[in-house]
Amino acid sequence: GMSHEDAVDYGVVGCLENTAQGNDTSGTVDVHFNVAKSVELALNDGRDWRTGERLGAETGDPLQFEGFEQVMEAYKEQLRATVQYVAGITSGCDALRGKYVPCPFLSAVIDGCAEKGKDIRDGGAVYNFTTFNGVGIATAADSLAAIKKVVFEDKRLTMLELLEALRSNFEGKEDVRQILLTRAPKFGNDDDYVDSIAREVFRFWCEELGQYITPTGKRFRAGYLSWNHFIHDGAVTAATPNGRRAGEPLSNGVSPSQGCDVKGPTAAMKSVAKLGFEILPSGASHTMTVNPTALQTDEQLDKFAALLRTYNDLGGTSLQF
Repeated sequence: GMSHEDAVDYGVVGCLENTAQGNDTSGTVDVHFNVAKSVELALNDGRDWRTGERLGAETGDPLQFEGFEQVMEAYKEQLRATVQYVAGITSGCDALRGKYVPCPFLSAVIDGCAEKGKDIRDGGAVYNFTTFNGVGIATAADSLAAIKKVVFEDKRLTMLELLEALRSNFEGKEDVRQILLTRAPKFGNDDDYVDSIAREVFRFWCEELGQYITPTGKRFRAGYLSWNHFIHDGAVTAATPNGRRAGEPLSNGVSPSQGCDVKGPTAAMKSVAKLGFEILPSGASHTMTVNPTALQTDEQLDKFAALLRTYNDLGGTSLQF
């Protein structure tokens, strides 16, 4: 809904969040949303494994699922229900801020507020957005890929064996964990099997968010900036089918799961670029670590510069080292 002129005159908030300049109230870190938690909910009929509390929708007993398509549909339904729930909370907060927490100075310097006679917190700016940042996209994609490959295609594990291993946090079931870790493809290796699942999840979540508008007229928009939320979100997420133990960190931003990108930086970049960032207005954090010995000569620096340009050409956004 932004004009081309305003869109190309963007600024960057913090490290990677895109926003128009002087006419925009884009909250860029309003909500951090655990997209991996919906895997847990889909495998437990909407209940938290740790507390037993119902957090999501009733999507049925996974032991009755006859194919991966039912797993994916249950996962999407959990995402949909959680987005709706959190959108309601966010809208309530937005209405309270609009009524009780005005920002007169900021409103005086942002286009639209004076013309509308409205404070910036009450929808006065020309463009009004609130941002949901997804957390754990690779954890979710790797987990769904593991179910598809290990349970339904190769039949190395039954659904019951998988559920028992996850509920026990792999205690006494290290053999099961190793199957999940090593016998299923992982996002970050330029493998369309899992990369296509990541893209499907990525786009579904972004499109779900786009349906909501707050009481002050802020449109919901998507981003993938995890900050340190991938650590404490992981602390309240049960063991996942990608072999991750309960309480361990989720994947960070749109980066591959820790230690799972084993085919080098080019493969990781190609996987991430497949997600389709044209549907992600607020930007995404892709973090990589490079050994300093790889950046010591002019030739190495030239190759590094070529790597960055290629990532941009592929459709990548923010790459942080």
